[in-house]
Amino acid sequence: MTRMKYLVAAATLSLFLAGCSGSKEEVPDNPPKEIYATAQQKLQDGNWKQAITQLEALDNRYPFGPSSQQVQFDLINAYYKTADFPLAQDAIDR
Repeated sequence: MTRMKYLVAAATLSLFLAGCSGSKEEVPDNPPKEIYATAQQKLQDGNWKQAITQLEALDNRYPFGPSSQQVQFDLINAYYKTADFPLAQDAIDR
């Protein structure tokens, strides 16, 4: 069981570091409703990675906004769809 924890921690750290090394996609400084609408469109189109970028930006900028619970749910779903299970689990645990 302890070994599994270390594996999950190592996988999460690897994904985090890999995410930091890539080119950073800027999310425009739009109102929260516009960012959320863009994220929803990306989700409907199946553009999971782009939706995650939008949703993470929204969650970071407005963590206690009126739609924060829905944003969290959408993030969990998008992480799951991209098979990023450690991040999905981390989002569930928050």
